[in-house]
Amino acid sequence: MLGDQWYNAEKYEYHKIGIQLDFENLTEDKLKDAITKIVDDKSYKDNVARLRSLMQDQAQPPIERAMWWINYVLRHGGAKHLKSPSSNLSWTEYYEIELVIIVVLSFVITITLLSILIRYLYNSFCAASSA
Repeated sequence: MLGDQWYNAEKYEYHKIGIQLDFENLTEDKLKDAITKIVDDKSYKDNVARLRSLMQDQAQPPIERAMWWINYVLRHGGAKHLKSPSSNLSWTEYYEIELVIIVVLSFVITITLLSILIRYLYNSFCAASSA
């Protein structure tokens, strides 16, 4: 199991539409018992039906909404006012190249100054110890 599947399993159990099983300790009997429980217990089917009715309760069917938005975009010549402002950025603005340059230069300058300071202190220490 990867990614959000653990979260999904917890949500299924929370909404009582499924049973979360521990994958590492899963046995044939545990899987069979979970399947049997879900099939035999009418509440799981009722909860799925309740959630389905909540999700499907919309003002208009999805295909009509999609057609309305397609016509909207056509009526308004591409609907440029709906586009994200980032679609008009140059690649240097999008990737924040100026910020990257400032950070890299700050790092290089800091390292350079530190190396000069360390070299100066080392030379001073060596000169003082040889005298």
